[in-house]
Amino acid sequence: MTQEQKRPRLDPEPSLGPTFPKLTHPDLDLMQTEEVEEPPNKDDVKPEVPHPEPPE
Repeated sequence: MTQEQKRPRLDPEPSLGPTFPKLTHPDLDLMQTEEVEEPPNKDDVKPEVPHPEPPE
């Protein structure tokens, strides 16, 4: 393509403007992370079915 045939690039995502409300979702908010603690009864919980041994 020559210079004359090149298409002008459009902005893929136009600005929403300062009056558009900023929406947040509690599950997707990266600023509100909490440390995860291990459950207190972690050692007391046993699996109902033991893991089978892999075949040889």
